[in-house]
Amino acid sequence: MIGDYPMRKFEQQIHDVEIMKAILDRVEFVTIAANDGGYPYAVPTNFGYEFREGKLFVYIHGAGEGHKLDVWAADNRVTLTFAMFQNHPQHPYRGAIHDYRCIMANGTIRPVSRQTETGLWGRAVQLTLSHHMRRPTQFDVPHYMFMRMFVIECDMKNVSCKTEQAVYSPEDVPFPSEEEILSGGADKPDYSWRKAVVRKNCAAAPLGRAVKPAAVKELESEALPAGKSCLSFFWDAPEDGSVDADIYAYVRDADGTIARRYCLAFYNQLRDLSGAVEHRGDDMQGMAGSESVTVDAAGLPESAGEVLFVLAMHEPEKSGLDLASIGDVAVSCAPEGCRGSGADGAGSEGAPRAYSLRMDGRGKQAAVCARLVRKDGAWFLEKGDCRGLSSWRADDIGLELGMKQWRE
Repeated sequence: MIGDYPMRKFEQQIHDVEIMKAILDRVEFVTIAANDGGYPYAVPTNFGYEFREGKLFVYIHGAGEGHKLDVWAADNRVTLTFAMFQNHPQHPYRGAIHDYRCIMANGTIRPVSRQTETGLWGRAVQLTLSHHMRRPTQFDVPHYMFMRMFVIECDMKNVSCKTEQAVYSPEDVPFPSEEEILSGGADKPDYSWRKAVVRKNCAAAPLGRAVKPAAVKELESEALPAGKSCLSFFWDAPEDGSVDADIYAYVRDADGTIARRYCLAFYNQLRDLSGAVEHRGDDMQGMAGSESVTVDAAGLPESAGEVLFVLAMHEPEKSGLDLASIGDVAVSCAPEGCRGSGADGAGSEGAPRAYSLRMDGRGKQAAVCARLVRKDGAWFLEKGDCRGLSSWRADDIGLELGMKQWRE
C-alpha cells in the first residue's frame, strides 16, 4: 500500500525489505513523476538506493539547471516507479510464462550539497555508481567531481511493492525449492522474490510480549474495555513451528454481510479498511501459538455489527493437521498497553482478563472462535459458534461469512 489504503491484490504485495532490495538491484532506472501544473512531469533516470532508519533513500544525479529542477523546487513531492518485466513464453518455468515486479513510492526530493554534506554527497555518488556495477575509476573524474546529486526520502508506509506472474497451466504448480530460490541459474528466470510467498509474506508488526494467561474462565459475554483494546489469542503449539495456525478478523455489517475484501485484518493485511482493527503479526515471527489483534471500537464503521475472529490452520492440505492438533484455545482481553495484552508491555500493570474458547477442532480447517458484538452502542466479547468452515483460505472464508465477492 501507499498511505492508508491497502493494495487491491494484497496477496501479491511484498513487505520483506530484502526482497525489495533484490528487485531494486535488477531494475535499471526509475521514473520520477512530479506536479507540473496541469500535467504530471515524469523523468526516467538511473539511480542508487539504500534502506536505512526505516526509510528508502534514492539517489540520482543530473545537471544543475533545467525544467525538472524548476518543477522540483516548486513542489518537492514526487512519486517513484521502479518496474521490470521478464517474459519467457517459449520456456515456461513452473508454469509461469512471465513475471512482473514493481515498486512505487511517494517521497520528497532535494539537492545534496557537496560543500556542506560531503559524506552524504559521496555516499550518493558511490551508491549510484555501484548500482550500475561501475567503479569510480570507470567514471570520468572531472564530471564525477562536479556532478549534481539529489536524494529522495520515502517513508516505508509510502512504499508499495508487488509481484505478479502469468501461469499458462491450470494445474497447481509447486513453488521452487529453497535451493532453487537461492541459487537461481543462468538458464532460468530469477524467482528469488517468491521467498515472500514461500515464507508467508508477513509485514513487520509490533508483536510485543504477550503472556499466556495462567488461569482462564469460560467466556460468556464481556464488555470491551474503554479505548483501544488488545485481544490476544493463545493455543498450544510447539516452538519449532511445525503447527501453524492463524487468526483472521473480519468486520461484518449489521445485516450479516462483509462489505469488501478490505474489511479484514490478518497476517497479509495487517489493518482493515477502517483502520480500527489491526493484526499484530504472524505467530511464526513472534511467540508460537499466540497472535494478537487490537480493536479501536470507536473507530469501527457505524454499519459494523460484529467482528468475527477465525482460527485457521495454515495449509492443512500439506501438514495433514486440523484444529484438533491444537488445544486449550483461549483469548485475553485488556486495554492496549496493559502488561500481557500483546502490545508493547508498557503502561498499566493490570492483568488482562482471560477466557477459554473450548472448541472441538476435529476435521476442521477453520472456525469462528470468538466475536465482538455491538449491543446498544457498546461492544461485547463473546464466544464464536465454532462451526467448521469449508476452507482455511482468507478469501474462501470471507465469501462463506457473507462477503459478496472477493475480486473487485
